[in-house]
Amino acid sequence: AAESAKIVLDYVIGDRLTEGQIENLSHEILTEKLWEEYPELSLHPDFFRATQLLYQAYNGKFPRGEAVHFQIKIAAVNAEDLSMFDENPEAPLVRLLAKGMSERSLINRLFSDQLQGELFDEAKDILWQLNTISKEALSVTYEVVSSSYWLDDIKFADVYEAETHADAPVPEEE
Repeated sequence: AAESAKIVLDYVIGDRLTEGQIENLSHEILTEKLWEEYPELSLHPDFFRATQLLYQAYNGKFPRGEAVHFQIKIAAVNAEDLSMFDENPEAPLVRLLAKGMSERSLINRLFSDQLQGELFDEAKDILWQLNTISKEALSVTYEVVSSSYWLDDIKFADVYEAETHADAPVPEEE
C-alpha cells in the first residue's frame, strides 16, 4: 500500500516535493489525514484526491476524506459592495463564511488575524474550488468545494448578515 501511495503522490505532487518527502508521506498517508494536517495548505486538495483514490482502490485501508460542497448566495445592499468579489474573491468570501460559523470553529481560531487583517493568502488554499454560478446586480452565487476540516460548521448557518472586506492592494515593486 505504501508503494502505491508513493506512485500516486509522485504523480500528483512529485514536482513540488523532494523524493525524500514523498517517501515519508507515502507512509504517513496510510494513517494521517494529510489534506488537513500537512503544513503546506496549497497541497491539501491534492492530498485529498490522492487519499480518496487510494481509499477506494484499497477498500478503506487509507483514511476516508471528507469534503464539503455547497452553494452560497451573497446579496449586497448596493452593487459597489459586490465589486470586492470581482478579483480574488477568496479572501472576502472566506471572511464572510467565517462570520456564519461559531467563534470556536477552527477557521476562526487559527486565522483570526487574517480574518480581521488586510492579507489572507491562505484563503485561496482553503477554498479548493470556487465557481461562479450566477451574478446579478445585487447578488452573486458561488459553488464551493473545500475540506470539511475548515468549513463543515457552515452547515449550521442559514441566512445571516455580515460584513466582509477584500485584501488590501499589494503595492507593486518598481
